[in-house]
Amino acid sequence: MKRPVLLLPLIATVLLLGLPGCSLPVSLPGSAGSTPGLPAAPSGSGGGTGSGPPAADATGGPTSPAANAPPTGSAGGSGPPDLGALGPIVGSRTSAYQGGEVTIDLYRIVRTGNLAYVTLTARSPDEVIAGGMLSAPGSASYTANGITLVDAAHKRLYLSATHGTGDAGECICSDLGQVTLGAQPTVITAAFAAPPAGVTELGVQVPHFGVFARVPVV
Repeated sequence: MKRPVLLLPLIATVLLLGLPGCSLPVSLPGSAGSTPGLPAAPSGSGGGTGSGPPAADATGGPTSPAANAPPTGSAGGSGPPDLGALGPIVGSRTSAYQGGEVTIDLYRIVRTGNLAYVTLTARSPDEVIAGGMLSAPGSASYTANGITLVDAAHKRLYLSATHGTGDAGECICSDLGQVTLGAQPTVITAAFAAPPAGVTELGVQVPHFGVFARVPVV
């Protein structure tokens, strides 16, 4: 697997990471929301498949090597989500999308082996189809692959992890293509290459919602 893109003033260096079967895109997403010392983070539309533990498609079936099933109530899951198991909320924001209003709650970044998982919940009083809300700019999939991690201290931008290589690679994140956001929160996750052990907090950039600074890594 390739490491996150290393951002320097005029040079973008991609470091290789020893994570078999996974890869990270090397191109930087478009911008939308900024972080001091780094190029603006993306704010396009998007999607992906993965979860605090695993990744699942719109039917609840896993689309990544993760062995666990998606959390109950997550995108593609069934029943109400067990929000208590996600830990404390570290940030909340509301934004307009597809003529409706969507609110997200962001949780701590969780390390699991060589990966780090971002988990958030999304809800709407307007019955909004999530679709490409969290997709990377230009992405052909309606997943959460537009979410990125920002390490301002080390000038690094982490793109979502993928299983497989090239065009066959699949984002280890939530598939939102058939997900309708309602009053009940939907759990959305995205996986990334885990940052170095000494990194205890990162920025989380979410398309349409901007950058959440200093999110704890646990």
